[in-house]
Amino acid sequence: MYTGQQHQRLMEGLKQFRTRYGKSVIDVAIISAKYGLLSEKKVIEPYNLTFSGLKNGDLLERSNNLRIHEDVETLIIDYDLVFFLLGKEYVQVLQLPFQVRDSVTQIFLLGDTHKKIIVEHDLSNIHFVPAGESLRHKLHTNFTALKGVVFKKLCEAVCRDGFEVFEEVKKNPQLILEIVQQNS
Repeated sequence: MYTGQQHQRLMEGLKQFRTRYGKSVIDVAIISAKYGLLSEKKVIEPYNLTFSGLKNGDLLERSNNLRIHEDVETLIIDYDLVFFLLGKEYVQVLQLPFQVRDSVTQIFLLGDTHKKIIVEHDLSNIHFVPAGESLRHKLHTNFTALKGVVFKKLCEAVCRDGFEVFEEVKKNPQLILEIVQQNS
């Protein structure tokens, strides 16, 4: 269903990862402006609706109607490491923070100008990793694909170097930048 460059690169990385480690090791969920939180396996009707460009009040109203905050919080509560590859409006509809254990490390790949959305929460388990112009240039990709390319390269590094890569990223999320640039 999702055909964007970010999603395609993400799924390419996951395919390689799952071939090596199995299908049940990493889960993917999608935040849909029409359906709310979706499993990657959920079959849906095509649609053309986005959170991008909506005013804050409209974002929050739609988010509340779709129960995005509650559903994401319920989903991630038992995970150790969660990556969010979202745009600004999609992070806003999450209505951070989530009430989860401190051991649930949440990593947000976001453009440089959106850092304040994450750091305003000042929690030890929520991390901002800049995915902006500088990284786009270093990885020789476009903005549309950037976050998917980052995750794909992270999956490639784990396939090459082992699960310790995820453990190191959990301890220091900024290592993602170094890892993906080494893997270019």
